[in-house]
Amino acid sequence: MGDGETPSFAEAMALQKAKQMALEQAGTYVESYTKVQNYTLTADEIQTIAGGVLQVEVLEKKRELIGDGLRHYVKIKATVTTDKIADLAQRIKGKNVAEEYKKLQEDYARLGKEIESWKQLISKTPAGPERDLAVDQIRRRERAFTELQRSETTFLQLLVSGETLIAKAQDLQTNVDQLVETIANKGFHIAIGEATAIPLMQSDNLLTLILPISIRPSENLIPMLSDVAQTLDGTLMKEMSWVRLSTFEISLPSEPRGTVTLIRLAKEPRTALYFQKRIAMLNLFLEFHEIGKISNSCTLGRYRLQPIADWEKRGDGVVMLGESNPSYFDSGDGPGKGFVGVFLDELAGRVEIDLPQKTVKNMQKITARLLASDHRTTKELRAMPGVGAQLPKKYSCRFLTK
Repeated sequence: MGDGETPSFAEAMALQKAKQMALEQAGTYVESYTKVQNYTLTADEIQTIAGGVLQVEVLEKKRELIGDGLRHYVKIKATVTTDKIADLAQRIKGKNVAEEYKKLQEDYARLGKEIESWKQLISKTPAGPERDLAVDQIRRRERAFTELQRSETTFLQLLVSGETLIAKAQDLQTNVDQLVETIANKGFHIAIGEATAIPLMQSDNLLTLILPISIRPSENLIPMLSDVAQTLDGTLMKEMSWVRLSTFEISLPSEPRGTVTLIRLAKEPRTALYFQKRIAMLNLFLEFHEIGKISNSCTLGRYRLQPIADWEKRGDGVVMLGESNPSYFDSGDGPGKGFVGVFLDELAGRVEIDLPQKTVKNMQKITARLLASDHRTTKELRAMPGVGAQLPKKYSCRFLTK
């Protein structure tokens, strides 16, 4: 046990290492058994079956003082049951189940290496801010380790019970996609104020259209998200103060500008992160309608008057994530990840768009909506029904916060 670790976590790590040693031996046995039965399996499939048929019993646990440190000792008895091997082989053969289990084991290895690295730094660092940061990093990985254990337990329970893991995951993803579509279509009230047009000094053919716009959540949005989060054992944190939206930061309680409700849709990390990723792809989309056609459209992009966005809990603080860290979805799945924030106050701003005088003259109406896009390219977005053509490059669309 190194500095910065808690005794309970050090004990959990010792148990995990003992299980891993037993799993390796079980994998060797399962491989031999399946060859006799003429099963053709990959190494990952064999290891997944071994995890499913391995039963672990803790025989002994003790702690010993070694110099100035504490050593944790765990002894286990691991039993391989052969009666389920044939069924498990049929369930996972040729499917992606083994890849999921391999990812869990890789996550264990990654967390172990990261923790050892921070422990080494702590052992060489005197008391101070740098050491405190290292201790905090270990604490965060302890929480991620606990989440990972829960995910593994759920995975193995589903595997042994005979439920189709891939179908279950696909159904869950489909439900999340449908939830995001509902949020985009019905979750917010978007209001467009009276538009004004002024001549563009540099051009005789263009006008600058100034468009006030505001967004507020619908009355049923939070109850709907709360119901889903409750079903998936998620987390709901109500009415936290926020400030300085342009820099994506939460305020101190002494200077709030508004409130936000934080929701982690599911306890299971990958579901929470997938929902967060889909929410991050929501865009505010404007369409300019001439007689009988949509002449132009304008996608304002992420964090431009976005009423629901992705957040992360860091200790006691909460930070709104921005485009400066686009790879955070792959940087771990600890309990601080996967949060989505709904702004409870009305958000307001204005759009300035340069358009041809003829377009402005023939314009019948302007509509705004949230677009539940994902990773589609601009070309693919153009082809989506109802989206219309993107704004030509020679015209400009600017968003200004209020």
